Amino acid sequence: MPWATPVWFAAGELGLFVWASKPGARHSRNISANPRVSLVIFDSAKAPGEGSALYVSADAAPVDEGGFEDAFALYNARSESQGLGEWDPAKLRDPARPRLYRAVAREAFVLDDHDERVTVI
Repeated sequence: MPWATPVWFAAGELGLFVWASKPGARHSRNISANPRVSLVIFDSAKAPGEGSALYVSADAAPVDEGGFEDAFALYNARSESQGLGEWDPAKLRDPARPRLYRAVAREAFVLDDHDERVTVI
């Protein structure tokens, strides 16, 4: 069953998103069953009606060992840049703790002033 979950994430090149999540969380179990996800990213500091959002359809999966170093570097750099501190890579490799996940966009768009899609990816 679909499940919307707000997560803190790091974004890489346009269309790459990395976050940490417990493998047993509902949204993580959903990714295991069906890797197709939808994301909406908006600036919650803006007043309603003043901001815009990025709408994304993506394929998501846990980060495998081969992609771990790059995903970890991206996630950790974002955390440090926001003053949240450094992550311990061993903790993100421990299956009993939150693991790194990534989503790669298949399509992304914003809405224009007339509520029409403007393709970004």
